[in-house]
Amino acid sequence: MTPEQRLQQLQHAYALLQNGRADEAAQMCDAVRQDAPSDPDPWRLMGLIEKARRRFADAEASFREADRLQPNNHETLNSLGGVLTQQKRYDEAAPLLQKALEIAPNYHHAALNLTSAYVEAGRNDEAIALVDEWAPKLTSAVLAQFETLRAQALKQAGRGEEAEQAFRAAIAKRPEYGRARFGLAGVFVDQERYDDALAELDAAQPAQGDFARWQTLRKNALVGAGRLDDALEAIQSAVEADPNDSIALQDAAQLFYMAGRPDDAVAVFERALHQTNDDGAILLRYIDTLRQMERLDEAVEALERREKRYGRDVAASAFAAQVYVERRDAERALDYAQEYARSTPARPDLHVTLGQAYLMSERPAEAIRTAESALGVDPDSQVWLGMFATGLRQANDPYYHELYDFDAFVKPFELEPPSGYSTAEDFISAFRENLYRRHMFKARPLHQTLRTGSQATLETLNVKDPVLASYYEALDKPIRAYIDALPDNPFHPLCRRKSAGYRIVGAWTARLFDEGYHTDHVHNMGWLSSAFYIDVPEEVSHSADHQGWIKFGQPPFSAPGADEPEKWVEPKSGWLVLFPSYMWHGTAPFHAPTNRMTAPFDV
Repeated sequence: MTPEQRLQQLQHAYALLQNGRADEAAQMCDAVRQDAPSDPDPWRLMGLIEKARRRFADAEASFREADRLQPNNHETLNSLGGVLTQQKRYDEAAPLLQKALEIAPNYHHAALNLTSAYVEAGRNDEAIALVDEWAPKLTSAVLAQFETLRAQALKQAGRGEEAEQAFRAAIAKRPEYGRARFGLAGVFVDQERYDDALAELDAAQPAQGDFARWQTLRKNALVGAGRLDDALEAIQSAVEADPNDSIALQDAAQLFYMAGRPDDAVAVFERALHQTNDDGAILLRYIDTLRQMERLDEAVEALERREKRYGRDVAASAFAAQVYVERRDAERALDYAQEYARSTPARPDLHVTLGQAYLMSERPAEAIRTAESALGVDPDSQVWLGMFATGLRQANDPYYHELYDFDAFVKPFELEPPSGYSTAEDFISAFRENLYRRHMFKARPLHQTLRTGSQATLETLNVKDPVLASYYEALDKPIRAYIDALPDNPFHPLCRRKSAGYRIVGAWTARLFDEGYHTDHVHNMGWLSSAFYIDVPEEVSHSADHQGWIKFGQPPFSAPGADEPEKWVEPKSGWLVLFPSYMWHGTAPFHAPTNRMTAPFDV
């Protein structure tokens, strides 16, 4: 081909890509690439094509080759940074995008991608500052894109009202911009304004490549509105639109599972595996879903299937180690956990299964060292504090009793009625009715600890529900009493975080049916955790064998000499129990014709 012919061919390929004909564009672009392999332009275009086909690893390879052939091209650096962001490799993406802006200071595409990388990485303040810096330079249509990202950063920072205003400002500048309406709908879902969310989603069409995310958010709004069948249809549409989206597949599987259709949850993944050229990501999500469904034999089969196709790699080692921990196979768990740890030496905080496998193998000294390395990275990690404590217990170290001082740190409180209620019973009756409306599912969320029951999230920001607001009002006194009673000890992981203020960071309601229970766990996002009891079956009260009681000190994995409960607390309707988030806790199964319902929260 002559240079002119190559240019015409690339222009034609780009037009095909813009019209959604990516496969044809790829064939045409590849012909040019083979004709002129040292020309960076076809490599750059092929990267865009592969990105549109969601083949991010192939897109990255094409952009890197374009950068090798023509170093420091700001368009290539921007595209490479964008595709790394889509792979959640934000620390690699940001420097490339910053370099593109150094080369071309007015190149707003790189500034937009850099803002997006900051938002995706949770670097909200940097994202907001970058938008503020660029806003005076931009046209109205482009500014709407930046303001949408600014609004997303505000939403992530818990500034819901400001986020709503920012999304509305972006829509005012560009009413047809779907991502701004998508973001506003997300704010409405957080605020439980589900009809408003659905109206925003209906007001604009999703951009190319956004349909799956669009339908996933629609599913969330429909679930909130109590339209479960419509929600299932929405999430099914999402995975049909993009069967390569492993996160959407796991989301769909979870919804089917919670609706009491576990076989359909499995079928979601099996269909996707037959429809796509899986690069291994779908199988990993499938393995994790099977593990969460407690179908461990099938999870092992899927692991073997993946290893046969792709060999053993870092990502698979992490998933495999967790599967074998839950199968209580200490030898294989340790093998995979050590492999994962060797591959990620700079992230000891990620080596949870290694600590578990050491404890399962009765190697407490190594478990303690592993926990100490992880706590050096994240001193407030509740899961690692729990692991550390179990290692101390297995090693008969007396410091264990300072961390797990059940008498000092596990405290029951009888909740007083909030304002507007004459008695605690009046409030509990209103709260019970409020919570039961939220329990529409037949089974638990897959990633949660309850078994044979259902769970629903309670909003903690911009709370509009008056009954829920009254609940949070009533909690203030016991939470402050608990904090005030903590000793002043700057070296204790619980006490050193003592302060005058607090914030509820998560709340939910759990309903257990006959034979229901909670597996043992900690709350990694909390400092203090809780159980507030609304309904307690008669069979649970004063149970001689602790049916339905909360227990403390027992980890969720085998740890010989350190895996039996050490404290039990009887649940009582209207009572609240507060305890450290790092303390292993769960409940014993109970047998009763009525439900056991709680409203826990984390501080």
